[in-house]
Amino acid sequence: MYGIKAYILVSVENGASIEVQSALGKIAGITCVELLSGIYDLIVTVHASDMKMLGIIHIAVGKTRYVINNRTDVVFD
Repeated sequence: MYGIKAYILVSVENGASIEVQSALGKIAGITCVELLSGIYDLIVTVHASDMKMLGIIHIAVGKTRYVINNRTDVVFD
């Protein structure tokens, strides 16, 4: 069971949303990647065991080809 749930909001280069969606879906800890309309292009649901793992996932998202920027928000239940 994972201890931390977070959402990562992602902006990508024009026309790259589908390709980035596919690439992000292959990263361990990412459970869902959905397309958005608005300031951000994708919303990513993450389940991580701890903050260190969440940081690793955040960095991996940021290094994904065509990603311009991302923002991580942790969920508190």
